Amino acid sequence: MHFSILKILVAFIFWQSSSIAFSAEWLPISEEDRLATYCPSDPEAGSEYLYALYEYDDESYEHSYRKFYFKKKIYNERAVKELERIHIFYHSSSSSLKSITARVIKPDGSIIKLDSDDIYTQVVQEDNDSTFKKQSFVPPHLEVGDIFEFQYLIKLNPGYYAPSVYIDLQQEEPIRKVDVRIRPTKDTQFTSRYKWTSYRTNGKNLKKTAGGFFVMQLENLPAYPYEPLQIRGRNEKSWSVFYHSQSDLTGKRFWKNIANKLLTKTKSIASPNAAIKTKAEELTTGKQGEEKLNALYDFCRTEIINSRRGDPDAITPEERKKLKNDISAARTLKMGFGRPKDIDVLFCSLARAAGFDARLARVEDKEKGPFLYSLESPQIVLSKIVVAILQEDTWSYYAPGDRYFNFGQLPWQHQGAAILHGDNKSANLVYTPFTKTDANTTRTDADLTLDTEGNLTGHITQVISGQRGSDRKNKLDGMSEESRIDSQRDLIEEKWPNANASKIVIKNASNPLAPLTIEWEIEIPQYAGKAGERLFITPAVIQKNDKPRFTDNIRKTSVFFRFEETEIDNITIKLPENYQLEEPSAPKPFDVPNIIGYQVKLSYQKSTHEITYSREKKQIAKKTPAEHYKMVKALFDQIHKQDQHTLTIKEVKQEDDKNTISTNS
Repeated sequence: MHFSILKILVAFIFWQSSSIAFSAEWLPISEEDRLATYCPSDPEAGSEYLYALYEYDDESYEHSYRKFYFKKKIYNERAVKELERIHIFYHSSSSSLKSITARVIKPDGSIIKLDSDDIYTQVVQEDNDSTFKKQSFVPPHLEVGDIFEFQYLIKLNPGYYAPSVYIDLQQEEPIRKVDVRIRPTKDTQFTSRYKWTSYRTNGKNLKKTAGGFFVMQLENLPAYPYEPLQIRGRNEKSWSVFYHSQSDLTGKRFWKNIANKLLTKTKSIASPNAAIKTKAEELTTGKQGEEKLNALYDFCRTEIINSRRGDPDAITPEERKKLKNDISAARTLKMGFGRPKDIDVLFCSLARAAGFDARLARVEDKEKGPFLYSLESPQIVLSKIVVAILQEDTWSYYAPGDRYFNFGQLPWQHQGAAILHGDNKSANLVYTPFTKTDANTTRTDADLTLDTEGNLTGHITQVISGQRGSDRKNKLDGMSEESRIDSQRDLIEEKWPNANASKIVIKNASNPLAPLTIEWEIEIPQYAGKAGERLFITPAVIQKNDKPRFTDNIRKTSVFFRFEETEIDNITIKLPENYQLEEPSAPKPFDVPNIIGYQVKLSYQKSTHEITYSREKKQIAKKTPAEHYKMVKALFDQIHKQDQHTLTIKEVKQEDDKNTISTNS
């Protein structure tokens, strides 16, 4: 099912429960809306939210609830299919889902109500601490032209409370009107100050009413459709957040206070004791500058067991109980294991022991949303703690708790991101650097043979380093060797559906110090087309079956690449005996500075009957606004066209005098 608002609501339902009387009251529906055949604000939309309500009432700490009401007009069959089943998720250990009511209104005004017997509950996930459930139903007899509306209540159990409420106001479909209502608790134990911030809401924000509710109403929100290569989180959407702050400070004074607390925390939990000083000296003796830091960084990744990465049995259940909420670098070193944040703090302490100006810092997570100076909650806008080290007036950043990321490389979510250093003098808000293109490289070497029937066989080796390699290692982490091989076989079959892959070997999947290396033997039946005595072969074997990166002619959201990267392919194809290249030709290279580069070299060695194809693509641009989409699409379409370049080889009776034909750029 594809009901975007419900996906978003999962985040709020984690806190839920209680027991409040709830009776559904439906808002009136106009004849104009019943008879409408298209969305006035977006004629291409398959559906439209006529109304949405988000109500969060925490007036009583013992009886908190969340109420949701959605009314949607259906304009085409795609929208009907997307609503074929509705799922509402919740944690039954901390909340209860109450009073789901739904109905379908036909264009003639007739109403079909959802029968409560048609709602069913399933357990999604269960562990020692909680049970994750969902309730599901099918909208009754939903058709094009109908209006579908439903509402429900979620109660938080006594003792459960949401310290902050995030509301995603923009969805994949247009919204005609949305109401937000938030009433915070009056319990005296919560004496903190309430704060709120809204983003991309045309200057509108929450306002307090006489009833204790903070309210906001927005109208005619445009759709934020799902599109490929789209920035995640809340970076370009409309949203609002209501949160509690323990500080009355605002603006520069607020962030200066947070920076001061970070430095105090550094001195408290990352202060090196005798054991840490001894270990730092042992690891750095005979080394200089960054060599010292690299040695400390690799020690933390390889010698301290990471509770989230590597062999899950490396830490016993009894040892896991020692992983306390409070963090101590000295305790982590003594135990020899820790959580990612424990390992980061240990690295900070070792660096301080080695004489470096190392401090804890808070950094933005771009996957969650943008840093806003006015959103005075470091837990929300600067959610991750990393280590900042000052060398020769330049700051560098480290997070060895992210085990598979190379020295000096943060995960992409924290690159080009706002970061606040621990400091007792000022709020030093700066931005982290991006990893350069060549640091994120996928290199593929293939030694292949083509037979007279067009079948291609041979050996492929792929070495993946940098961000993509780290991402892939994180996915492989914790898998058995058999599961890792199965996952690689799935990727191979996805790329070449009729291929047979064998002898798959995956190296360094759990080794943080070496790049991920994957090798396999491959057989691709009828890879080359055949017509009479000619074969037609695409030398870009890796990209041959790729689909165009962008298919839509227009786009509403920015194009976002998570990081810069380089693809390098070196392909050798041995042709059948008595076959040679008929007409030498090569793909056309091009280079657009700061956006993308595409270089190819193609040669034919007649004496060995071998085609050698070398390709290098550098993707540099990270974010391109929607108004420049046509340019980006044109560039990637050009690459796709060149990757499909085909050579004709022909069976011959006599050899030409020339041994080599080269076409390159």
